[in-house]
Amino acid sequence: MSGLAAEGITEIAGISDVAADACAKAAAIAPDAVVVASLDDLLALDLDGIVIATPSAQHAAQASAALESGVAVFCQKPLGRSSDEVRQVIAAARSANRLLCVDLSYRFTRGLQEIHSLIRSGALGRVYAAELTFHNAYGPDKDWFYNRALSGGGCLIDLGVHLVDLALWIFDQPAVSVSSRLFAGGRPLERAGSGRRLRCDASGFCGRRHRAGGVFLAAARRPGRNHRGGVLWNPRGRALEEHQWLLL
Repeated sequence: MSGLAAEGITEIAGISDVAADACAKAAAIAPDAVVVASLDDLLALDLDGIVIATPSAQHAAQASAALESGVAVFCQKPLGRSSDEVRQVIAAARSANRLLCVDLSYRFTRGLQEIHSLIRSGALGRVYAAELTFHNAYGPDKDWFYNRALSGGGCLIDLGVHLVDLALWIFDQPAVSVSSRLFAGGRPLERAGSGRRLRCDASGFCGRRHRAGGVFLAAARRPGRNHRGGVLWNPRGRALEEHQWLLL
């Protein structure tokens, strides 16, 4: 929000959040905005677009409601907790003929733009596989992250979704099959429902096999230093390029 205000390319007309302190911080950034109680109140302001940054469980319903009201949507990831929820929102956008964008922000970083260009141009030859890694030193700081009904899942849907998106985007949607494994405390999680809150040591791996036979690996881990990185492999298994992004 501060970025939107600083760029001066939009008028921030309204703010709504169930947390009073969040509303106060937002109002300090956009003092001319109206603070309202609900999404319906926001949509009544005759907006051109809306930014949705609520818990994941609310994304699909709120995005659909905004689109059906004729308002363009920029939504925090994930767009939905399931493929059905995502299809619902996309259908609403198409029916309303309104713009819909998800905050898969790493596509727009300078490093990823360069990798995308190199692969599409053929400068790296035939890339057989890519290994992507995301480490987060802090972990989720809200209780709803640990409730599957609200979050939709753990570190893969929270962090790994960026890596899966990048693999698909860079290689032009190549995936044809998916498998995954989840770990906590160094042990595999076979099924949900134990009721145990997994806070500091959660990791996930998602493999996507592409048409040429290679495998994309996406990992999201806590704890550790903040780190995003990627390695591209040629058919002989030799690393072609390595790019890392560190948050300091």
